[in-house]
Amino acid sequence: MPKMSRKEIMFGLSLADFGSDQFLDEGLGGVDWEVMSLGKPLLVNFSIPPQDFASYAKKPLPPLLDARTSQDITTHLLNYEKSPQDYKKIGDAAKVWFDKYMGRGLVEKYVYLIETMSKGETIEPLRLRFA
Repeated sequence: MPKMSRKEIMFGLSLADFGSDQFLDEGLGGVDWEVMSLGKPLLVNFSIPPQDFASYAKKPLPPLLDARTSQDITTHLLNYEKSPQDYKKIGDAAKVWFDKYMGRGLVEKYVYLIETMSKGETIEPLRLRFA
């Protein structure tokens, strides 16, 4: 595909059945958040155990489609053909996760911090935790 503006990429992604970033490095990045924000299942090379991710990130691992090899990708595509509704559910769960931890939920925490600090009030640590 040709080089595109972010607006064009997001529009194209909104029409897609899946999204992915790249498969060489393990981890999550900006494109991955964009995929989840649109409620698309995310194919990603991510081998960090859920408990390690939760311990480090202080939030649960998002719903992901582990794709470390070309065979993993092929398997997901073939399974999608058999049961697209299962993959739609994963995308929907990813959107819920994104809204809570990276989207609206995170914005609410920033708003709370800015408002509280601007008033000179004490920050409540419990308000910063994700439920």
